[in-house]
Amino acid sequence: MAMQQCPNGHIYDDSKNAQCPYCGGNEMGKTIPLDNVEEIPPTVMHEQDIPETQPYDNPDWNPTMYKPDVINDKGIDPVRGWLVCLDGEKKGMDFRIHSEKNRIGRGGEVEINIDFDKTVSKGTNALLAYDNRNNKFFLAPSESKNNMYINNNLLLSPVELKEYDIIEIGQTKMIFRSFCNESFNWDKNDDKQEKK
Repeated sequence: MAMQQCPNGHIYDDSKNAQCPYCGGNEMGKTIPLDNVEEIPPTVMHEQDIPETQPYDNPDWNPTMYKPDVINDKGIDPVRGWLVCLDGEKKGMDFRIHSEKNRIGRGGEVEINIDFDKTVSKGTNALLAYDNRNNKFFLAPSESKNNMYINNNLLLSPVELKEYDIIEIGQTKMIFRSFCNESFNWDKNDDKQEKK
């Protein structure tokens, strides 16, 4: 079961409904194929919109709507780094790393989607996390079937990523590059701008 939330806050099963059955304009009894529906953009809640009550007190609260590290009123979660394909079908393609956890895998529920590599099992194969407090990147395996390697070493527990680390999964080889590092950090950059 894949539960979704429409822009109006209704929760529905998207494996049974192509769009929100409560407000999507769907006539009763009318079937809409899933592949003919335009994707509804996710709702991003800004910090000033967070309800005062706790989630269990407010039935409309959904924690997935809140993105804590947006830096402007457009809801942009800025890039923190990249993975760039060195080998494989998409050699030269880059994947942006954003704040907090970035899931790596094959399938629709991951931020870094290597759906072009059919040797990788579906779902989340690893987590690449950006620690905004300490300005560091970490890679951790998840419970997938595939082995993952970092610099030719099997990844069995979380490791801190360093510049130019090589990550391999299936037939895909990627190199890690940071944008946020000792030289630049979005939080520190904002502080400098405010002081000027």
